[in-house]
Amino acid sequence: MSNYAYSPTGGLHRTSKGTFSAGHTLEKVHRDAAMMEKYAKYVIRLDESGNVTNHYRNKARHRLVDCVVVLAPATFYGEYVEQAVALEIGLSRFVPYRAAEFKEREQTHFLPERTKIGTLPWSTVRRMLPTLYHAIQTCVDKRMETWTRAKLVQENIGKRGMTVYESWLTIRIPKDQPLLYALLRLKDEADRKHVGRNYAFVAEKIVEEIACFQRLQASHRGRYPDETIKKSARLAVVTSWMKKNITYRGYTKRSLEIVRALIAEQDIESLHIFDRACKIFKLPSPRVDTFLDQSEKSLGKEKEKLLGDCTLHPCHVVKREKKRTQHAKNCFTISIFGSKEHMIRIDRRNVANRLSGSQAKSSKDLPSDDDIPWDNFSYQGVQSDNTCPF
Repeated sequence: MSNYAYSPTGGLHRTSKGTFSAGHTLEKVHRDAAMMEKYAKYVIRLDESGNVTNHYRNKARHRLVDCVVVLAPATFYGEYVEQAVALEIGLSRFVPYRAAEFKEREQTHFLPERTKIGTLPWSTVRRMLPTLYHAIQTCVDKRMETWTRAKLVQENIGKRGMTVYESWLTIRIPKDQPLLYALLRLKDEADRKHVGRNYAFVAEKIVEEIACFQRLQASHRGRYPDETIKKSARLAVVTSWMKKNITYRGYTKRSLEIVRALIAEQDIESLHIFDRACKIFKLPSPRVDTFLDQSEKSLGKEKEKLLGDCTLHPCHVVKREKKRTQHAKNCFTISIFGSKEHMIRIDRRNVANRLSGSQAKSSKDLPSDDDIPWDNFSYQGVQSDNTCPF
């Protein structure tokens, strides 16, 4: 299949020589766009300049698939196409561009693979980010509405206390949009509020343990021999925590540097002791996240503004990551939290459903979407006072 690119003036167009695979015809491009316009949960339309002209949540009566589709003008074999599938973002198990099946009134419908005739450049994606964020959040919230009896605020009681966290939904981003995925990963790092990734809480606990070590070893007056550090149970616990974070929770070199910076903000002497303890107890070196490092260079000076404008609240769940070898191998996966105000309303309805034990109420019992402050909702990470991130 030939390579294509999105032109600011001419839509998607051919950029190199070659032939199309069987079935990639002008009629197929038309059918794909019409099909996704009919069945996708959210539709975004672009003009020939790559600007958003219209976007809406599909409220059709028939069954919809968990997908955000971007439709844009294109040229195909020299023929102008008013709208073609320019980008798909899947939710839950839906994989962009791949074939899928869904049921409607006990009848199974087949959604064939869509023809991918081009890749939207970052400049175009960059301009439509606010609309794309809104579309993803809308679909995530609507998907969670179907969980009519689920506990949307989870409680997990483990050996070290209780953790409280909100539910998330996985989205799939095509690998030809690495900067979009990188932005969500960087946003996850910047929030530092998710359970297991709460760097501020980790740093605070480390400083507390080191302060206890200093009080126990006050006779050394700040000059601690290596043997004293090696025999300290407090510092052994600290390095054990960090080893688990690196081994099981996906801490990278970037994560360790964030924790070190937060420790330094509280007490520079604690940072020196922490560094020595890591060296003496032979803390394993965290991996270097080259993907995020390279993405930061690509984003350049506008990185901070883009992160500030991002209204989504992503979560990179390391434990649940799987190496996709077939079905979703061409996608990045990341999870998105539901918007807090909407989640509270859904959770209240679900609590009532469980207490009554009657027929589960549907999303019709929730307030209208117009009552949700989409552009102004704020998110505060939910975490109990006795939560231990280690």
